[in-house]
Amino acid sequence: MFHRSFGLSLTVLLGVLLCVSSCGRRDDAISTAKPIPPADLKVAQEPDGLHLSWKPVPGASHYTVFWGSESGQYRGLADAAGLAAIITSPSKGTLYAFAVTSWNARGESTYSREVLFVSSDDEGTAPKYLSQGKELMSAGRLDEAQAYLSAAIRIHPGNAEIYQVRASLFDRMQQFDLAKSDRASAEKLSTHKTASLEVRTR
Repeated sequence: MFHRSFGLSLTVLLGVLLCVSSCGRRDDAISTAKPIPPADLKVAQEPDGLHLSWKPVPGASHYTVFWGSESGQYRGLADAAGLAAIITSPSKGTLYAFAVTSWNARGESTYSREVLFVSSDDEGTAPKYLSQGKELMSAGRLDEAQAYLSAAIRIHPGNAEIYQVRASLFDRMQQFDLAKSDRASAEKLSTHKTASLEVRTR
C-alpha cells in the first residue's frame, strides 16, 4: 500500500468489504474503458478516527483515497482494496477534503464527489463552528459552511439554532428534503425546550 500523509495514517478495512468489491460476477470481455468514480462517499466520526465508505464500482480492482486541508488540494493518498478506510488521529478542528478514485486494468477514474468534513468532539467549539458556518454562507462558500455547521450539530445536537441555520443553507444548495428535515428537528427541539420551561415555572 502506497501511503503519504501529513500527520495522518490510514487503515484499510479488509474482510467482507474486500469480498464485496472483488467477488462479484466478472464479464468475459475485458473493459476497454477506465472505471467510473466511486459514488456516495461518506465520512463519519468514530472514537478510532474518521470512517470513510463508498459504493463499489463494477470491475474495479482497488481504490485510492485522497485527502487534504483544502478543497481540491490533496496532500495525502493511500490505496484501499475494499470499500472503506479509517483516517486515524485526525487533527481536531481541521477542515478536511476527501475524494476517492477507482482503478481497473485500463487505469484510474476521475475523482469522486468531494466531501468536506471537520473533525471535532469538543462541545465548547459548537458556537465557534456555528459562527464560522454563518460567515462562510455569507461568503458563498456553501460546502465549507455545511462542514462546519454539521460539525456543530454533531457536537451539540440539542441546539435548535444550528439546525435552522443549516436548513437555510440546504435551501440555498437546493437540497430541499434535507432543509425540511433540519427545520423539523429545530421545531422539535424548540417545542421540547418551551415545554421544559413551562414545567419549571409552574
